[in-house]
Amino acid sequence: MRDILNKIDGVVRHEIKKPDMVIINFDNERTSLEAIKAALKKGNFRVTGDSVFLN
Repeated sequence: MRDILNKIDGVVRHEIKKPDMVIINFDNERTSLEAIKAALKKGNFRVTGDSVFLN
């Protein structure tokens, strides 16, 4: 997962809290939540549940 997130332009930092919870800080002018989810799914990671945005 780290490799995938590190390759996405716009992902500033990420922290894997638990096997089923990841905190991702990203620049929404360079990438989107949809693009991040698509990259994770392509890498065979399940993306489930609701996303929470913090400003």
